[in-house]
Amino acid sequence: PYELGVLEHGVFQSSPPHTWQAWRLARYFGRGDRGYRVVGLIRPPGAQGDAIAAVTAMRMSERDIDLIDSVLPVPDAVAALRARKPEAVIVAGTPVDLEQVVAALGSEGTYAGRGRIKNGWRPQLAGFESTWGANAPAGTVIASDYAVVWRHSPGVVGPDPVREAAGKIETKDGFATLFELRGYEAARVLLEGASRAGAGSGPLASGKRGEIRAGIEAFDRVRLGRLPVSFGPDDRVIAERDHMGLWAAVADPSAGSLFQPLMRTFTSDLERTNVLEEDWPYFFEGAVPGAEAPFFHQSRFGIVTDKSDDLH
Repeated sequence: PYELGVLEHGVFQSSPPHTWQAWRLARYFGRGDRGYRVVGLIRPPGAQGDAIAAVTAMRMSERDIDLIDSVLPVPDAVAALRARKPEAVIVAGTPVDLEQVVAALGSEGTYAGRGRIKNGWRPQLAGFESTWGANAPAGTVIASDYAVVWRHSPGVVGPDPVREAAGKIETKDGFATLFELRGYEAARVLLEGASRAGAGSGPLASGKRGEIRAGIEAFDRVRLGRLPVSFGPDDRVIAERDHMGLWAAVADPSAGSLFQPLMRTFTSDLERTNVLEEDWPYFFEGAVPGAEAPFFHQSRFGIVTDKSDDLH
């Protein structure tokens, strides 16, 4: 909806827009980190897919990266990219789409770091947040915010609203996924807006809709389950761009989940973190809010290697 310009008349968006995710991926793929020059995109057809392609191309061009656009279904899209052999491929779709891309690469193998075989085609794989949950090879990166860490890194104790959210979400396997957490947060935003409008817990009366919308637009750093939420008449996205980073698939997930936060992507300069000060104590032992931001490699969990890491 954000890319299509339809966030109006009471429409709010929970997931981060593709343009923000593309911005983060471009910073990682481009000069200063991976140094890639050509990146492929596999995305859906239609207006939404066209919008994804447009914003991704814009963000990549800002980093001097050429984008090769290809359209689902996966076999046709991979075949279209194979002739150009981009160094990385971004998948905009579902977890199944990403897994099908892995399968379609077949004998060409999967990404094995920047030292991958030169005469083959072993692109690094990436996904927008919608591909979260895919079974992907090590080195695959997926854009999301850092708050996912409170459900995907063992032993991490987050702030009270996060613990509250985790305790109230019922799932089949007892584990709240990224999408369940986003859905919980969206529902909390609506309920809080209704409460501020005096609508109570019953059905939302049509006469209260404007008041509910105004109540939501007045949110200023309200933490309901993940990260502080702020809105305004021209800001209707729950997520914040600067909270975005990348999660990378690790070779050995035995110590935790398959994906771990790639901490250098949660920075503005590949050095000091842009994790919110109020969350520093959960990431950085001894960090004191108000002091200078900690270096990303001081994080107590996640992937803390620098750009010389061949795999990540």
